[in-house]
Amino acid sequence: GGSFWNTFGGGQEGTAASEASPLEKLLQSADCSVEALLHEPEVIQEFKGGHDKLVSRLSQPDALLLLVEFITCEPSEQASDERKFRYPFVTVELISCGPPTFFKALVDSDHPEILDKLWSFLESTPPAEVNPVLA
Repeated sequence: GGSFWNTFGGGQEGTAASEASPLEKLLQSADCSVEALLHEPEVIQEFKGGHDKLVSRLSQPDALLLLVEFITCEPSEQASDERKFRYPFVTVELISCGPPTFFKALVDSDHPEILDKLWSFLESTPPAEVNPVLA
């Protein structure tokens, strides 16, 4: 994996294309938050393309739990518009097109709390009461 331009030869040394993208810079930082990743415009494309660092970060248990929360928990009235609209939308896109390693992490028996949260939502929420923005 890697960015599109690095994969297809656009990232030669000494050119503007060799500079790290905002997403790459974010993934290199120690405090890379899931919210910051979901804010990046190219996150869906890079995730679909199997960007190793991105898939690895979003496959960590804390990230998976937060992603499931974004699509199963109603945000508060005071929540940002990103939390109310962008995060659920991007999360659904990622979950629906993720690479196999992401899905393996999502159903990993070492972290049953992730699927427990999803199943709990599906079992306890009548379809008519599901917020279409979250689903």
